[in-house]
Order: sequence, then C-alpha cells, then structure tokens
Amino acid sequence: NYINKVKGLIFLHFLFYFLYTVGMAAVPYLSRLLFDYSFNGNFQGILWLFGAYLLVIILSQAGQYLAQMFSWKLQRNFYLCLRSDLIRSLFRHSVSDFRQKTIGEYISVLTNDVAALQANWLEPILDILNLSVTLVVYAVFLFVFVDVRIATVILITSLLTAFLPKITAKELSERRKYEMEGMEVYTAKVKDLLEGFLFVNQQTMESMAREHEFSLRDEENRRYRRGVFYSFTLNLNGFVLNIINFSAFVAVGILLLRGEITIGTDVATLGYVESFIYPVQYILESINSIASSQGVKERVLTFTEYQEGHVKQLPSAQFRLELDHVSSENGTFSLNEVSYTFEPGKKYAILGPNGSGKSTLLETLMKYRKTTCGEIRLGGYNIREYNTSAVMMDIIQHPHMFVASYEENVTMFGAYSSTKLETVEKYLECDMMASVRNASNCSVLSGGEQQLVQLVRLMLADRPILLLDEPFSAMDQKNKEILTKKLLGLPNKTVLIVTHDLSRAHLQLYDVVLFFRDGRLVLAGK
Repeated sequence: NYINKVKGLIFLHFLFYFLYTVGMAAVPYLSRLLFDYSFNGNFQGILWLFGAYLLVIILSQAGQYLAQMFSWKLQRNFYLCLRSDLIRSLFRHSVSDFRQKTIGEYISVLTNDVAALQANWLEPILDILNLSVTLVVYAVFLFVFVDVRIATVILITSLLTAFLPKITAKELSERRKYEMEGMEVYTAKVKDLLEGFLFVNQQTMESMAREHEFSLRDEENRRYRRGVFYSFTLNLNGFVLNIINFSAFVAVGILLLRGEITIGTDVATLGYVESFIYPVQYILESINSIASSQGVKERVLTFTEYQEGHVKQLPSAQFRLELDHVSSENGTFSLNEVSYTFEPGKKYAILGPNGSGKSTLLETLMKYRKTTCGEIRLGGYNIREYNTSAVMMDIIQHPHMFVASYEENVTMFGAYSSTKLETVEKYLECDMMASVRNASNCSVLSGGEQQLVQLVRLMLADRPILLLDEPFSAMDQKNKEILTKKLLGLPNKTVLIVTHDLSRAHLQLYDVVLFFRDGRLVLAGK
C-alpha cells in the first residue's frame, strides 16, 4: 500500500538509474575497443572513442544524480505517509487500549522502529531493485560484447549465491527483533528516569545512573549479539563472491592460454567481473537486511492497522446518564455495583475520602477504564457501543499542556473554533486570565494557570456533560470560588465535580451531593 503511493517516483528513479547503469557498463567495453584498436596512424577512431567515453561519463553522472534525487523524494513521501498513519492509528486507540503500553514504547516505535525499517527494509528493497538492473545490464554487455563462455561461467557461479539468504534469514530476523525490543525498553527507561529528574540529588545520582546502565548494557548486548551474527553472514557472502571471482579468473586464463580471446577482452572481463560481483554482494546483504527486519515491519504494521471496534454515533439528544450496577477497576481502586441516574442540566458534587472511587467513576464514564460488569447508558444507549466524545468532556487532576501557545492549547490546534474565545474569556474573567492568554508556551505555566487553560478549552468544546476532577485544586481560594460559581452557573449543562471542599457554602451550589466510600455510592441527596 505504501509502495503504491510512491510508484510514480519509483518509476522515475529506476528510469534514471537505468541510464546511469548503461553508461557505467559501457566503460569496460570502450576499454576493450581501446586495447584492441589497431594504431596505424588513423586518429579518427581514437577521437571517436574519446568522445564516446566523455559522453558516457556525462550521461551516467546526470542519470546518477537524478536517480538519487528521486530516491530521496520517494523515501521522504513514503515515511511521511507511514509516520502520519502511525500517529493517526494511535489517536484511534481507546484510552484503555492506549494505556496498554508506555509513552516510551510508542516513541520507540515512531523513532527506532521506523528508522530500522528505513535502514533495513525500504533502502535494501530499493538497493535490490537497483542492483538487479545493474546485473541485467552488465550480463547483457558480457554476453553481447565480451564472450559468451566467460559470461556463462560468471552467471552459473552467481546463481549459487541465491541459496545463501535462506541459511541465515530466520536467525537474523530473530536477533534483529530481540535487538529492537531492547531498544524499546531502553527508550522507555531513559524517558522514565528523565521525567524523574527532580529526584536527582547527591544521594540518588549514582543509583539512578546504575539503573540506567543496567538497561543500557542489556540494549548494547542485544546489539552486539545481532552484530556478531551479521558479521558472520557478511563473511559467508564474501567467501562465495570470491569463488565467482576465482571462476572468472580461471576461465579468462584458460582462454588466453588457448589464444581464443584478446587482451582487450581480458581487460573488459576483469572490469565486468568486479562490477558484477559488487551488485551480487550487496543484493545478498540487502536480502539479509530485509529478512532481519521482518519482525519490526510486522510490529509497525500492527500499529497502522489498528481498528477500534465499530463505534456508532449517539442518535438521541436526550442525555440522561444512567449507571446500572457498574463495576470497574483502577489498580488498587475500584467501583462496586454503582447505580445512579444523573439528570440533564443538574450539578453534582462527588465527595469521599481518598481511594473511595471518585476519580475511577469519572474515568469509567469517559471510557478511560472498562467496566467489569453493569451498563452505563446515555439517553438509553449503552456507551460501550457509541462514541461519546461529542457529548462528554472532562478535566483531570494533572493536565497535560502542549509545548504551544495559549490559543493552540485551548483550540486543540484549531479543532475547536476560536470564534467564541473572547466571549469565553470574558465569562471566566479572573486574576490569572491576562497572563494566561499571552502565554506562548503553556507547559511552563503554574498549576492553577494550567487548570484555567483546561477550563477555557472545556468551554470552547461546548459539550452538554462536563466531568471535572478537582479542577481548581491548584488555585488560590479567591479564583477557586469565582470559577466554581461560573462553572456551576452554566445553563443546560450536566456537571459532575469531584471536590474535597466540604463547606456548607460550597456544597449548597450543587443540586445533588454524592458520597462514595470503598468504591460504593453510600449517600446521594441535597
């Protein structure tokens, strides 16, 4: 599929590579004509040879440049398509599926695995096709312009090399896959250690460095193991190629001894043998590279071919949210047989001690966690079978801010229209708004400022059901009170807020208060 997308560039690449190869293949033939030329004072033939040689050089160099240019262009387009598909495939994952791997593992696929495919799959495929053209062109020159007998000897011995990749392919593939798995683990470990940089001090520095070294040594040992076997395959290839060289050398020697070929033919043959052996050698190496990358290729394709189960759009505008004996697990936290109905337009406070299941409730409603039993229905429809992203949106405790401007963060890079941004900002006006709206990099904002960015984004998205997990925990009391009242004053919005503020003044802002303990809903009322 990806090759098909760049087939036009492949055609142009091989067209110019063919011109380059024909030019290079003509050089030994011109050398033969020069050595066999009868110098009897006729310089016209010599001048013709000089001109032909110069023309061949110009054409071959031009062909080589254009072939390389189109090669770079097709590789660029190929990897633009592949990486774009990888990212889009990852974005299609449900949150629960996405969390099956670490961020480091995904980064490793997008960097290490794709780089390995380029070096050990696409480039070798192009090399095999290029070198096959070279072999065909040189074989034609050998048979037509040199000597059929010598060409036959070279061709027969070359065919013996076709069996070599079958001997080493499986083992190479296994070792390459083993190496890539080590690179994935190492990338994840480095990311994990660097994200914990704040824990580095004089006491912990050495132990963290040792932790890194354990992973580094494992990764390098895997690379070494693959490299040793790869060196063995190269030497095996080299031995067989030397047999081809020796066979041609013997054939030329015998024919010269019998006086059946000229010195010019001898010179041309040796030139063609060297040019013939080079493609055979690199075709063998390329086949081994492709074989070694099969595991990596399959893993990358597994990502690009990911399909979430068929999810339908909600057909109803009635957004009553019902939990019917819902259970869900979140590590050591869980929900146990929770049943409740959230009415449209009402505001709900979710209370309970730490670990009581409050955050797990919101994550389950957002489908970040899968239910182990029971049903969640929205407008009477089981949300497991429907896309709820156009209906519900949440704010989490520890928001991620993109390394981007305020507007790019709140509009999600243009996904949400900015036409209402000024209106939203006026509605949410508070002490922090002026500094936040001028931010060029939201990732360096304070915790409270980042929570305000999240709230602006939530308002721009304009969903009917809003789920918020301690949305103002990092703000001062004044801004917290202002924004809470504004949020709960939104008309026609169903709002669920996890809060630890148990004051009467705060709780009176809500229509209903729900209290959780040990994963169970134990109290619900005004």
